[in-house]
Amino acid sequence: MTTESALSVDKNAKSKKDASYTTGSGSSTEENPLIVAVRIRPLQLEETRHGTRPIALRVDDNMVVLMDPQEDPADILRANRSREKQYIFDISFGVTNSQEEVYVKTTKGLIQSVINGYKATVFAYGATGSGKTYTMLGRDGDPGIMGRTLRDLFAAMETDQEDNLYTVSMSYLEVNRIFLLA
Repeated sequence: MTTESALSVDKNAKSKKDASYTTGSGSSTEENPLIVAVRIRPLQLEETRHGTRPIALRVDDNMVVLMDPQEDPADILRANRSREKQYIFDISFGVTNSQEEVYVKTTKGLIQSVINGYKATVFAYGATGSGKTYTMLGRDGDPGIMGRTLRDLFAAMETDQEDNLYTVSMSYLEVNRIFLLA
């Protein structure tokens, strides 16, 4: 399953002031046009009841370790052999990171580039139940990336409304891969 949100703002060509556009892709930083982040979601209550244990651990701001779910601590023959996998990302988020933290570190930096006329895309990818929709949409009272982005985008446009006219377009797309058996 894939969730994608694209956002663009076009300034009216007859704006009252000259727009100063920055070169780059419209990303959160000019040096890094693409940010790859991972978010580890907490186990759900049902998973905990069934004895599921977490296998993904956030080591630091960039590293995540996946433990082998089949690893048996009582297996003497493999006691000194770890089958864990380490992965490095631009940013990693653990189970205690808030929606606000995820938004600030991944998406908030795109607002000014979008105001300047660049397009931005936030792309969430993962298995069903991995937390993509929660991260993008959030819940009542705790919005996800999309709600926070729109809030900050409209606030930025409002402070600049005397000088520019804006047209805002946003799309949200969810793609599910479903296999049909004949």
